[in-house]
Amino acid sequence: MGSPLAPILAHLYMSELEENIINFTGKKPSVFYRYVDDIFMIFHGTQREIDLFVKFMNNIEPTIKFTLEIQKENKLPFLDVMIERNNLELITYVYRKPTDTGLYLRWTSNQPRNYKINLIKCLCTRAKRICLSDDLFKQELEYYKSIFITNGYPINVINKTIRNIELIPFYGECSLALANKIRKIIKILHRAFRGTNGNKRIVYGYSCYDCQGYYIGQTARGAEVRKEEHKNAFNGKGYSKIAEHCLNNKHRNNWNTDILTIESNDLKRNIKESLLTKELRFKCVLIENKTHYFGGDKN
Repeated sequence: MGSPLAPILAHLYMSELEENIINFTGKKPSVFYRYVDDIFMIFHGTQREIDLFVKFMNNIEPTIKFTLEIQKENKLPFLDVMIERNNLELITYVYRKPTDTGLYLRWTSNQPRNYKINLIKCLCTRAKRICLSDDLFKQELEYYKSIFITNGYPINVINKTIRNIELIPFYGECSLALANKIRKIIKILHRAFRGTNGNKRIVYGYSCYDCQGYYIGQTARGAEVRKEEHKNAFNGKGYSKIAEHCLNNKHRNNWNTDILTIESNDLKRNIKESLLTKELRFKCVLIENKTHYFGGDKN
């Protein structure tokens, strides 16, 4: 199976071989599923009838010999799936060989980080597809958590990756279409959110009611909190360039906040404030101990 073509050739060969089943005159399996050269069957019959069917399959091609594995204690492993019979119901969950050691790519290994993240995603996604119930899936997640912790993975990385897998299943094109719609909705909500005064970590602007002056500032606390501080400066509590301009020129302020941008990173927020200030320098107030422009005139 070393060649990339090997699975395809094996599938083509086995497809032709299994077409001979219709020539069998004895009792046949009621369920017959094949993956490459592994076959899962449900057979309602005696042990002798099963042996006759296997003998027929082995006589089709002398170079192909099938072995038989029968359920034990109502359990039968097939590939990486354990199938358990409970009355008329088949329960599926992840099968691990007795030789499994739980050793995976260690977190400290010299491999790209995304390889390790994708390893968690791969195993947990496989468990989600295989496990019949949510309870079985949760048991597998707890097992993988303990295994990855043993392999040195940070618990916050494990929990974050597993959380993303638990959120919503993937259904091909339908999921991609849904994701695009959600992105559009988020953009609309983001634009609406930027217009509210309850935002934190923002660069904001105020315009003077009586002139073309414009003030640009930034805050990590929120537009409403900063507005109250500017208003208090009119009553002598604290200092504000807006209050200074309005009191010196007997101007009014309408206190309508323009949210210019949202930025959680303090350094990036200061840079954005400086860029916006430079862009609008002829109609803005520069804060701190910088040159002050208001309406194009130097104060």
